[in-house]
Amino acid sequence: NVRALTLMEHIQYTIVALPYRPTVEQQKTAQFAAVSSLLGPQLGPAVRLLPMPQLKVGTLDSLIEASDDLGRLDAILEAVSFRLCTIVEEVAGVPRAVAATIRQTGSAHGTPCDHVLKEIAWNTTTYDPSESIPSLCRKFGQVAQAAEERTRGILTEYAETKNKLANAQRKFAGNLSMKPIKEPVDAWCKSLGIPKPWDTDFFTTMFIAIPTGDPLQRWQTSYASINDFVVPQSSYVLAADKEYTLVTLVCFKKVVEDVKTHCRRNKFFIREYAHTDDISVADFEALQVKAKQEREKLAVLLSQQFSHCFTAWVHVKVARVFVEAHLKFGAAAHFVPVMLAVDDKREVEIRSRLDAAYKEILYTFAIHSEAGTSHGGDGGALVVDAPYVCLKVGNILKLR
Repeated sequence: NVRALTLMEHIQYTIVALPYRPTVEQQKTAQFAAVSSLLGPQLGPAVRLLPMPQLKVGTLDSLIEASDDLGRLDAILEAVSFRLCTIVEEVAGVPRAVAATIRQTGSAHGTPCDHVLKEIAWNTTTYDPSESIPSLCRKFGQVAQAAEERTRGILTEYAETKNKLANAQRKFAGNLSMKPIKEPVDAWCKSLGIPKPWDTDFFTTMFIAIPTGDPLQRWQTSYASINDFVVPQSSYVLAADKEYTLVTLVCFKKVVEDVKTHCRRNKFFIREYAHTDDISVADFEALQVKAKQEREKLAVLLSQQFSHCFTAWVHVKVARVFVEAHLKFGAAAHFVPVMLAVDDKREVEIRSRLDAAYKEILYTFAIHSEAGTSHGGDGGALVVDAPYVCLKVGNILKLR
């Protein structure tokens, strides 16, 4: 509902790696219980112990390189995820909360993104923790690249059908100076028992849209005098609407340009039947059905690409916190990974409580402990200059 959606829009998800408190039992569950207690009864329930796999740490140099790569991939996958979610919202014509749903291939139902974050879990099948971090980074990058390429392809294909439909709709919505003339011309030919309008080496049939009223009356009494090579009694009414009447005219081919000049001077519209791309009503209806089917298919494909990207993005966040925690606390350090989900207005309160609770804990930080350090060019989303590692997850429900 609207109220629930409004509340979710203001939720800030943050992954935090907290060092072990020496005065608490050196077990992750005990340390997590201490964190919940420190935050108090109002904020404690918003904290969840985050299942974090033990990735292959490697050397210090490889961790520093992974820190840069993951920061870059974080920004890329975030941008792609937000863009895909917006496109799904527009194409499918659904609210943002519905567009921001993780759907598995072949599944009719999905899982809201906020639930994915609340119940975050590492997919060991897709992203094997036994692989090296550089290998995982390549997989994350491939997801973003594949999504960009596939999205570009399916959007281009759909755009062609959409443009055809838009052009057809404009024509059908207009008057006889622009709307399709295929059906009235074909019906006229059928009534005469001929397969197509009369056209020989010397003669041709022209179709002209004339404003209804006085111009039409003047046409009917004077068209034969336009040129000596216009065939008398060759003008028939094929169709009419409130603004224009479609008529025929047979003349020698050598005077076609003279007839066109006369029509332009009198604001008559020549309808080029032989070169038209008109479609029939049946074809138009078929195009509408095709566009609807392609739109539904497109929405599903885009939703799947969004699901792949969002899932990869969340995994990048987890891997990034893992790497930064090891750089901050040391390769053999113990830390408590937690997910915070609270109103964004309370972020300052949470940070101040964590600062107060952990500022007395002394660690020999490996690197990245300098004040003000932040990586990946993500506008402060990653914080490592505090007694802990803190990484924000952008709320997908917020428009950009």
